[in-house]
Amino acid sequence: MGAQDKLVPAAGVIANNLYGTKFSTKSTFRMTPDVKTKYANPVIDAVNFLGSIHAKQLRIADNNAIWNGTLANNPPRSGGLSDQVLSQYVLDKGIHDEVLPGFAATTIEEWNELQTGISRAYNIINTLGLTNPPYNNSELNDGLDQMGIFSTNQILTDAIGNPLPGSGTLAIWEAYADAWNEYKVPADAALGFDTPYIAPILPSRFLIAPAPGSRAYYRITGKSRWAFPFTGWNLTK
Repeated sequence: MGAQDKLVPAAGVIANNLYGTKFSTKSTFRMTPDVKTKYANPVIDAVNFLGSIHAKQLRIADNNAIWNGTLANNPPRSGGLSDQVLSQYVLDKGIHDEVLPGFAATTIEEWNELQTGISRAYNIINTLGLTNPPYNNSELNDGLDQMGIFSTNQILTDAIGNPLPGSGTLAIWEAYADAWNEYKVPADAALGFDTPYIAPILPSRFLIAPAPGSRAYYRITGKSRWAFPFTGWNLTK
């Protein structure tokens, strides 16, 4: 439970600040006051925190490569949301420095436990469905990129558009993610494409139980697959 012991409490602090819980500013993960940016607010704090977790787990998935502090979408697709090294502008480094260096995975058991902890952090903070008027759609998409999040309507194809088993009929979330990992990743590899593995996200703030065929959300886990069946992907505490 080492990774979860670190990730889950930190996610609770971020969520408290994001949703305005009383006294939540103690040990809040935030930018320095002198940073001249319009993104110094709890929404972007939450995105940066999950983005840094995402970036590090990609390196862990890649044979435990060392994370250099750079976010995964650096430079960002739309040109400006998160093109800095996170540790350069975090004021209260307690959460960042204590949590991020504190998890790793050298066995499949540790990887699965880490993925459960990361999934819980995403579900607890739950940035999906939040609206924030200062940011346009491109900037909000940058945030999803930074956290490794994408949505799909369950049409499963290979990298050049050929339908894969279960295309159009798959259940959402864990069933679709497992089919992606089972069929799409190797099919794309055979075509010369490096497709990452994925895991489901439960966006409970605004989407409780979408029907098969509707859009659902997933996060990229990199070159390592979360073991089937998924465990803990839907935990919110």
